[in-house]
Formats: sequence, C-alpha cells, structure tokens
Amino acid sequence: MIDLHRFGHNPILDRQISIEGLIAYTDEHLARMIANPLTGTGFSAEIAATGTLLTALGGSITREQMKTGLQKARTAAKANFRATLPNQISRLYGGVIAIFGQNAPEVQQFFPEGREVFSEGDETELSAKLTALRDAIDDWQDDHAGAFNSDNIALAAALVTDWNLRYGEASAGRSATATEAETRRTASAQLRTQLFKNLLKIAGNFAGQRDESGREVSEVKILFYCPQHLLGFPLASQPGGGGGGEPTVPGVPTDLAQHDESGITFVEATLPVGAAGLKLYRGAAGPEQTFAGEFTALPAEVDLGGGPIADLFATAFNAAGQSAQAPVPLPE
Repeated sequence: MIDLHRFGHNPILDRQISIEGLIAYTDEHLARMIANPLTGTGFSAEIAATGTLLTALGGSITREQMKTGLQKARTAAKANFRATLPNQISRLYGGVIAIFGQNAPEVQQFFPEGREVFSEGDETELSAKLTALRDAIDDWQDDHAGAFNSDNIALAAALVTDWNLRYGEASAGRSATATEAETRRTASAQLRTQLFKNLLKIAGNFAGQRDESGREVSEVKILFYCPQHLLGFPLASQPGGGGGGEPTVPGVPTDLAQHDESGITFVEATLPVGAAGLKLYRGAAGPEQTFAGEFTALPAEVDLGGGPIADLFATAFNAAGQSAQAPVPLPE
C-alpha cells in the first residue's frame, strides 16, 4: 500500500523542474483542459486561475531579465569609473605637487592616505574619500584664490558627483533585481500550487471509475491532462502498473487498424494511452525489420507502397521516443 501522506505532497514543487519546463508543461496542460473540458462547470475556475498565474510568472521573468540587464550595465559603468579613476586622481595629485612641491607636508592635507586608497580601497568608503579631497581643494582655494586651476576644481567636484551616481544606481539595481527575483520565485510557487490543485481535481473527478480494460480512469486522465514529460521527468510506469525503470508506453491494440494491399488506415479516435505516436516496421519479427513510417495523430492513413500486410508490425512510442516493447504484428 502507498503511504497515504504521499498524496499530500506536491510533486510539481520539485526543484529540478526548470522554469522552461514549468512553462511548457503549463501551456500544454492549459490547452488540454480548454479543448477537453469536464462535464458541468468543467475546468473554468482552474483555467482562469492557471492562466492568470502563468501570465504573472511570465511577466515577472521578463521584468527580472530587464532589471538584470540594467543592473549589469550599471555595474559595468561603476567598474569603468573605478578603472579610469587612477588617472583622474593623478591629475589632481599633479596639481597639488605643482603648488607645494613633491615632499611638502601640505600634500598630506589632500592625500593623507596616499593615492592608492582611491584605486585599491573599499568602494563603500570611496565617496567619503573623494568628498574629503574635493573639500580640501575647495578650502585651500577659498583661502588662496587662484591656487588651483578651474579644471582641477571642477574635476574634484565631478568625481564625487559621478561616483555617488554610479554607486547609487548599482546598489539600487541590485536591490531591484533581488526584489524581482523574489517576485518570480513567489509567482512560480503559486503556479506550481495551482497545478497541483488541478491534478487533484482531475484525480478526484474520476475517482472510483474504471474503463473497459479495468484501468483506473483517474490515472488515464492524469496522463492525458498532465503531460509530465514536459517537466523533464518521463513516466516511470503506466496506469495499472508499478515499479520504475524506463518510461513506457502500451502496445498496439489488435483492433487498431484496417488495411488493404496498398495501405493501412488506423481508425482509432485517439492514440493508445501514454503514446505520442506509432511506428511501423516491415519484415519478420526481430532486429532485421525495416522502418516503414510513423505518425502522431489518429485517424491516419499510411501508404505502404503495395507491400504485403502479413509482415507489418507496429509499436507505440512515448514523448521521449521510447517504446515499451518490440513491434507487434497487426492482424490480417
């Protein structure tokens, strides 16, 4: 017996499911619910909720990508400022040396920690150090008019303004990107929860019903409405079966086809449960059979080129292209 508490676990919360897989699954899941509604109210509430949450997730992804791009641009601008800063500081240092001389003690008033602190220091302290340099130049200029040329005075002020702008934008961008990433995670979790609710509704709606072959209808319907392979997890078993192993699909029903000497017409309304298509082979059973064609929708007509029907075999395959069994002969 399966532990009952396992039915309270939402498998779509699995962290290995990518955003791309989640969106692909939801798109197809929605399309199948819309095209194949349940009787009565159908999936109207589920379709509305799922569509709204899918749109919200898509919007948050777009905004996050835009803000990530903007953040990268702002970070690059900040890095470029720091890369060119040593040359700018050298210009101001040269202006100070021109006034006081290389070893004058007054130089310490403008560069108490040397020049390296502007290129190697922590960026969180850079604004304060640039501001101190600008103020020292302004103070000296106020007491000694004309000591510094106007270009150096303007440069010292511009460095403070430019750095505060670059640093502020980059910091705000990081915060905005982190906020949007959290919005995207929330939207993803809400969509995954709704998809689980949809799964439970499908299971509950068909609970206790069996088809003519004795299979649980709820399992069959979940296979149809919930294309699990799009989440990146192929099926481990088929309805009514158990265990794990490679994904499987059922064999071909013996009453699937009608044929004549020139072709074959598959008359079933739908493919076998779990099958993405059928492949046809020619020749005696075994590895020497030759491939004769395939199709992914029914009803379908296949031209066999007038070959004999007696040696025609077929097998079903799943969305991953895998088959549960070797090709089986079709009835004459």
